Amino acid sequence: MTTSPAELLAHLDKIRSDGFTVSVSEQLFGIASVSAPVGAADGTRVAVLGVTGPADALNDTQIARLIPEVRRANHSRHTRPVAG
Repeated sequence: MTTSPAELLAHLDKIRSDGFTVSVSEQLFGIASVSAPVGAADGTRVAVLGVTGPADALNDTQIARLIPEVRRANHSRHTRPVAG
């Protein structure tokens, strides 16, 4: 299955709006993840924080519990470099 440029842009807009994204068996069957961007003090995105694991362990309940945790990274503003 391929994604059109318009679909990709719409999905990226949703991620920006929500502050996180969830993937269940999208890239690899049986793997789930919850991810959020990490912001620098000036508002630029500098990294991504993600939690990945087996989809049977990262079920809907666990994903719902992880979303606020990874979103916290999106709302953080680091005043010094994350690495280096």
